[in-house]
Amino acid sequence: MPFNHGPRCLSMRPSTPGLRPRLLENNWLLLALFVSCSAGPEIGEVEGRVLLNEEPLAGVRILFLPDPLKQTLGPHSSSVTDDSGRYELQLHNDGGQAGAVVGWHRVTIEDSRAEDMRGSGWSPHIRVLPRYSAVSQTPFRFEVRTGRQTIDLQLKNEAD
Repeated sequence: MPFNHGPRCLSMRPSTPGLRPRLLENNWLLLALFVSCSAGPEIGEVEGRVLLNEEPLAGVRILFLPDPLKQTLGPHSSSVTDDSGRYELQLHNDGGQAGAVVGWHRVTIEDSRAEDMRGSGWSPHIRVLPRYSAVSQTPFRFEVRTGRQTIDLQLKNEAD
């Protein structure tokens, strides 16, 4: 007497109608899922300027940190501003690709010049207030979209 596997188990007999097309269809679905997952997250190219009290801010590090509270996951992106305050984000992944993960980000700004002066015996002029460099306090939250976009950051330093 042959063993009956019941309705949940597919028989591998070639005479089972529709089995071969379903297996091929499922394989294509798995392949499509694998290819889309292995391609990594969607990326948007981001550039912009950082201004402090309406003036270009050179030598600061910009960090775009994906916001998991808004379901954005992936590697962070960063850049350092040039003399005219311009930046272009680079993704922190194996490829060093330009841009940032599509979705919502918290953006922080760190003064790399102040970092360079630590241990020199004198306190450097604070150009960037702590609220701009703390992830929990930053007022900057932006949505990165696919394609190329410009995101300018305007800082106000009431301490000046």
